[in-house]
Amino acid sequence: MPGDMNGLRIGTPELVRWGMTPEHAPRLAGLIAETLRAIDPERLAAEDAEWRRSFDRVHFVHARPRETGAALS
Repeated sequence: MPGDMNGLRIGTPELVRWGMTPEHAPRLAGLIAETLRAIDPERLAAEDAEWRRSFDRVHFVHARPRETGAALS
């Protein structure tokens, strides 16, 4: 929209946590651009959902130690 200065915020830490890498960036950018240009963005929902399902594992998360009295480091 003309004059709209809100921009588009992408939570890159969350994308990385779900396993996206720099190699995924072109496809992500393409989907975002196509959605922003689309007259009917809902028609892209199925493709987006299908791709999103490929990121099904959380990365870079450390389990907390069990409650054994051990100090957290």
